[in-house]
Amino acid sequence: MIEGAGLSAEGLTAAKRAKLCKLLCEPAQRERRAKQAHVKHLHHARLREAMPPWADVAAIQAIYAEARRLTSETGIPHEVDHIEPLLGKNFSGLHWDGNLRVITRAENRRKGNRRV
Repeated sequence: MIEGAGLSAEGLTAAKRAKLCKLLCEPAQRERRAKQAHVKHLHHARLREAMPPWADVAAIQAIYAEARRLTSETGIPHEVDHIEPLLGKNFSGLHWDGNLRVITRAENRRKGNRRV
């Protein structure tokens, strides 16, 4: 039984099954993509707000470039981590090169929103 449609997929051909799935799944996919875009927008806005006027933008960009380089060379995903989180529970760090470091994605997920 195809959930929400009241149809059985047993007698359908592969093409009809794919078309039906597209009709049922497409709105959820659009909604998920819109939510991801909104979260990304909020993240970039938070970075802009947390960047002090004296921050060295070129140095920040170099750190992000280093993360991309390490990812492509090693095949292990690397990310830029804020040593002092931007939105910590009892404190708030700034978005400047002295508060950034390159670590693996797995390590960054383990750290979460905590201080080093």
